[in-house]
Amino acid sequence: MHYLLVFLLSAFLFNQNYSLSFDGVDDYVIFQDNQGFTHNSELNNLPNSDFSIFITFYNDGSNGTIFSRGDAEAAGSNELIQLYVGGGYLNFFMRGTPSSQNETFIQSGLLELGWNSVLIKRDYSNSITLLVNEQNEIILSDNATQFPGHSNNGKSIFDMAYYIGCRIDGSTNERIEYFQGMISDFRIWNELISIENIDSSNPLVELEFESTAGNIFDISGNQNHGQINGATWVEYGCTDFLAINYNIDAIFDNGSCEYSDYVGQIGPAGGYIFYDKGYSSDGWQYIEVAPNSYESAMPWGCVGESIQGADEFAFGMGKQNTLDISNGCSETSIASHSLNLDINGYDDWYSPSVNELYAIYKNIHLNQLGDFGPYYYWSSSEASAIGAYFIDFSNFEVAIEDIVDTNKDNPGPTNWYERNIPIRYFDFLEGCTDELAENYNSDATDDDGSCDYPINGDYSLSF
Repeated sequence: MHYLLVFLLSAFLFNQNYSLSFDGVDDYVIFQDNQGFTHNSELNNLPNSDFSIFITFYNDGSNGTIFSRGDAEAAGSNELIQLYVGGGYLNFFMRGTPSSQNETFIQSGLLELGWNSVLIKRDYSNSITLLVNEQNEIILSDNATQFPGHSNNGKSIFDMAYYIGCRIDGSTNERIEYFQGMISDFRIWNELISIENIDSSNPLVELEFESTAGNIFDISGNQNHGQINGATWVEYGCTDFLAINYNIDAIFDNGSCEYSDYVGQIGPAGGYIFYDKGYSSDGWQYIEVAPNSYESAMPWGCVGESIQGADEFAFGMGKQNTLDISNGCSETSIASHSLNLDINGYDDWYSPSVNELYAIYKNIHLNQLGDFGPYYYWSSSEASAIGAYFIDFSNFEVAIEDIVDTNKDNPGPTNWYERNIPIRYFDFLEGCTDELAENYNSDATDDDGSCDYPINGDYSLSF
C-alpha cells in the first residue's frame, strides 16, 4: 500500500512547481474579508447543496485544521464545516442548526506521514464520502445536516469566511488550530465528482499553485481568490543533484528527476562518463574519469599550509580547485599529478571536487564500473590547512552528507596513501571520426554518419 501511495502522489505532483507551506503557528489563507476577497453566491451557499472538495496535503504528524468555514464554540452550538488532522487521522465534521443531533462526523483510517490526498463528497441530505489517497473510501449517512443560517453573536456560517490552515473559535472569534504542513492542490465543486473526472470537471474553486504571488488565485474563472497570511511558497522538483534536471531551489522531490543515457558510457579519452549537467556551458556538458590505471596513491600536498581557494564542492569546480592547488603548493600533489597527464591524446586533466568525486562513487563505482579498488580517494576540496575531503570506496553506503576530511599527508591505516583519480570536462562534437574519410574531423567525438570517401571510378574489385 505504501508503494502504491507513493506512486499515486508522485504521479500527481509531477510537473507541479510549488506548494504552500503552513507553520502551525499563525499561517492561514482566507477567502472572504474586508479587502475585496469575496466569493460568489454558489460558493457562499455551498453548505446547503451537493459539494465535493479535493485537497492534496503534506502530513508531518501534527494536529491542525486544513480547511474550515464557520466556528465551533461548543457541541450543538454554532454552524461549522471543518477538515482537520487529529491523532494521526483525517476528520471531517459538519454541524448545522444548534442541535447536537444535527451534526455529522466522519474519520479516515490512520494517515500516512508525507503526502496524502482526500476527496470529500457530500450528497445533500443523504451521505458523506471520504476517499483518502484514491483508495480508502468511507461512506457515512449525513443525518440530513441542514444549514439554515443560524445566527450566533449576529453571524451565521453564510457571513463567515472560508479558511485554509485554521478555524475560528466561536467563543473568542480568534483563529485557532493552525495547520502545520503543506498543501499543493485545493479544489471545490457544487456537485458530486468522482476521482476519475476531477481534471475534466468545472470547479467553483481551483487554486493556482504555480506562482509565488502574495495572494493565491482561483483559476476556475469564478474569481474566488484567497489572501495569504504568513504561509510561504515552497518550490519542489528534482532534488537529486546527480540528475540532469536537478533544481537547486526545490525543497521537496516530485519524482521528476531525469538521468543521462551517457553516464556510464566510455568517454573520448577512454574513461567512464560519470556526470552530465544536461546542457552545454563554459565549454563542457560532460565529465569523464580517467581509466583506473592512471590513478595514483599519493599525499594531497602541502600539509600544514592553507591553499588560497581550492575549497569548492560544486560540479565544474574541480578544475579551479586543481589550479589553486598548483598555484599554492610547490610540492608533489594531486594537482601536479593530474595536470601532467596525457591520456590517449588528452592533456586537460584535473582532480575532482567533492560533488564530482561523489558522482564517480555513486554513478560508476556503485554500478561496478571503473575497477576502482577498496581505497580512500581524494577530492580537490580542501577542508583546512591539514585536511582535505575524501571518500572511502570500500564503503558502499556513503551519503553525500557523510563525506569528511582526513590529513592531507595521511598514508592510511595500512600504510597506503589516498588515491587521486583525474577527471576531464568535455562536450561531444558531432562529425566524421573515420581517419580514412575525406572529411575526417580530428576534433569530433561523436560520429554523425557524415563521412565521405574517395570515389575510385566505375570499378569492381577482382580477387
